[in-house]
Amino acid sequence: MFISDFLDICDPVLTFDKFMEGIDLTKYLDKLPARETGRVRYNPVNMLKTVLFGF
Repeated sequence: MFISDFLDICDPVLTFDKFMEGIDLTKYLDKLPARETGRVRYNPVNMLKTVLFGF
């Protein structure tokens, strides 16, 4: 089963995600420092989308 099977096509989460996919966010997030130790970094684009949707 997929989560998209339970969501309506007009769901705000899906609409926001499709809108944000049309924006090239990598040009704003390209100067991230390299991590060589510690845990794996979150995907910065997905994290920004999550925070923006929360607001």
